[in-house]
Amino acid sequence: MRYLNRIVFVNSAHIRYKEIDLNGNVHFVGTQGVGKSTVLRAILFFYNGDKQKLGIPKEKKSFDEFYLEKANSYIVYEVAREETFFCVIVCKSQGRAAFRFVNGTYDRNWLVDSNGEVT
Repeated sequence: MRYLNRIVFVNSAHIRYKEIDLNGNVHFVGTQGVGKSTVLRAILFFYNGDKQKLGIPKEKKSFDEFYLEKANSYIVYEVAREETFFCVIVCKSQGRAAFRFVNGTYDRNWLVDSNGEVT
């Protein structure tokens, strides 16, 4: 069985660094403006891959402008397979979202150095 195990925001959507575990039942609760819809849209993007069908109003920033506004902005999706893991890293390349696939679990050292700076 495959499922989305974790999502990691790195300099993405005004989030400096945050890992969100999704293994199991997840319930998002919070006041207005804390990022519930931001996380849900990122998850929806993983499942449908269509930036136009995320419910983002036209007067707001596009997916690429909001989630990948900097050259060092990333979203990492960690997916669990039957007995192993793989990651999908979304970053900006030539002004658009690009995907990189990595076999294995996510490691913070891929994107963040020991001083907390994003590469």
